[in-house]
Amino acid sequence: MNTIEFLRQIYVYNAWANERELGVLKESNDADGARFFYHILLAEKFWLKRILENADTTGYNFWLEATVEDCEKLLNENKEAYNAFFADLTEEKLEQTANYKNSKGVEYTNTYREIFTHVFFHSAYHRGQITSALRAGNATPAYIDFIGFLRDI
Repeated sequence: MNTIEFLRQIYVYNAWANERELGVLKESNDADGARFFYHILLAEKFWLKRILENADTTGYNFWLEATVEDCEKLLNENKEAYNAFFADLTEEKLEQTANYKNSKGVEYTNTYREIFTHVFFHSAYHRGQITSALRAGNATPAYIDFIGFLRDI
């Protein structure tokens, strides 16, 4: 499997896991879980904007309070934007670089391959925090293991 196929698979897994997470958050209406989830979705959105629009996120607060409805709206916006981007993605395009500033205003350059690898690991990390928040509130978290995704598709 080449990198583009692998990243497409991980992208589909990420979308699958986010959908499942949204379903559990709708049932539990867990405020901490919604905040972590909105953080994931904002990061996914702005990483793509950094690539496509050279968006400057200096000073941006990626930890906004949000409702589950806010999360669902942003999830759908992200899904549309990522579907369009990944539909035209090539192995060569993965080697292109994006110059961007992080929220502290520090400039960096990374390849698209590196950025998307980061985005998907970042999302998985914070979904783990959602799992902890849900368990702390006596809710049952979503089953979002990668192997479960492979069994589900």
